[in-house]
Parts: sequence; C-alpha cells; structure tokens
Amino acid sequence: ESSAKNRAAALAQLRRICMPKPGSHQLDAPKGVHKKYQQRGKSREELLTLLRECGLNKEKFVKTVTKRFKRTRKGSFKVKAGFYTEQAMKDTLNYNPKRIAAIVKYCSHKSRRADHRQLDKYEKGVYKYWVEEDMNAEFEEAEEEESVEESTRTSADRMRRVKAKMTLTCPLGKPSGNEDDSDQESESPSDIDNK
Repeated sequence: ESSAKNRAAALAQLRRICMPKPGSHQLDAPKGVHKKYQQRGKSREELLTLLRECGLNKEKFVKTVTKRFKRTRKGSFKVKAGFYTEQAMKDTLNYNPKRIAAIVKYCSHKSRRADHRQLDKYEKGVYKYWVEEDMNAEFEEAEEEESVEESTRTSADRMRRVKAKMTLTCPLGKPSGNEDDSDQESESPSDIDNK
C-alpha cells in the first residue's frame, strides 16, 4: 500500500511538471517531454522512472530531461526592398496609382515617418518611400530526442577500453614504442578484466 501511495505521489508530481499550468498555460519541462507524457504507457513510465532517479526533485528532473530533448528552429527572411520616389514606383516597379497612394499613406503616417520616408538627396521637396517588393520566409523546425543513458554507457565503455589498452601497452606508464597493437585491440574489455 505504501508503494502504491509513493507511485501515486510520483505520478502527481510528474503531471504537475509535464502539464501546462492552469492559469498561465506554461510548461516546466520542454514541449517534447509534454508530448511524451501525453503518449501514456511506456513513454510516461520512462519519465516516471527518470523522476524517481532524480529523487522526485523537480529542478533536477527538468535539467536532466532538458538535456534529452532539444528543439531547433532555423529560419530565414529574404526581403527585397528599398527607398523609391513615387515616379520610380510607377516607372521601375510598374505599380498602379492605387498601390502607390497606399504606400505613400502608410509611410507618411506619423508613427512610421522617421523610418519609412526620407527626403531625396538630389531633388528638393521629393520624398522617397520604403517599399517592400517581395518577402519570403523559410522555417525549419526539428525536435531531437537524445538518450543520455545510452551516450553515458558508450562513454564508459570507451573509457574502459582506453584504460585497458593503456595497461597492455604501457605497464609502467611508459610508452611501449610499439604503435601497431592491432591484436590487442581485438580483445573485449571483459576479456581484459578477466586476465
């Protein structure tokens, strides 16, 4: 009965971390963790196990789980724009009078005047207006899930192999001078530990 209460408490803690807050709708954990929590079953059990490994410590859990879920977003904007006089809009851009009037009105508004309108350098009393001819946007979003346990295990295995090789090639901590140890590399770490 005690373990059932502990499990219920851990699940409640996990729910509070992985679900949006009622008022603000903010998450304590990354969105990928929220999605994994909503999948239920094995996914939720993995999160619960991780929370228990963190001693039900919210900060430690969020820090650990954030390392596992990484979201990347790449974006680019391409804007073809410039300052044009009304005549240049008509001749160069082939804009109709209605479009030109809309641009002049927009750029001449007092809140945008400083940035969107400037006096022509060469002709007195002639204004140039900021015109965005074309705008393209591209976004790429990716979500990666990284298994920390697996990468840790792999690093530990590598370290064991390096230590084992050092023991075989340098018994007294001095280089053996023999660079070709291909027959020794084929031994597994468990074989080396058994010697």
